[in-house]
Amino acid sequence: EALFSRSLDLTRVLGDKWRVSNALVNLGHVAVAQQNYVAAHDYYIESLAIRQSLNNQGGMAECLEGIARLRTAQGQSLAAARLLGVAEAVREAIGAPLVPTERVVYDQLIATLQTMLGQADLDTARDEGRRISLDQAVANLLHLHGPSG
Repeated sequence: EALFSRSLDLTRVLGDKWRVSNALVNLGHVAVAQQNYVAAHDYYIESLAIRQSLNNQGGMAECLEGIARLRTAQGQSLAAARLLGVAEAVREAIGAPLVPTERVVYDQLIATLQTMLGQADLDTARDEGRRISLDQAVANLLHLHGPSG
């Protein structure tokens, strides 16, 4: 966590939005693992806003996956599955598959959601997410769930 925080500080000073967004999403992952859900939310939302400003669709998909991880940890399994559906559709559309390390985490997340929801409800929620545009999903998250304060 300390290294990601230091990286965030340095990239902010340099004004490197892309690297700032990467540090933020990594801090979000750490915060979820530490069950610091308020901080995780804020990191993911800030990263999502930056990536939207850069029109970085793959990066926005990564943020949606992070927020899905957060929602799963908070017991919001249907919302998580829908966000994964949006992210899956984006990744397919732009030809940006998960890298192997991301795939392991993703598969664990899917297994957790399958246990929480059952396969049929998981599939239905992911399909619903696939029908939501990236722009709409991002707008909903940024406008309805801005920084937690």
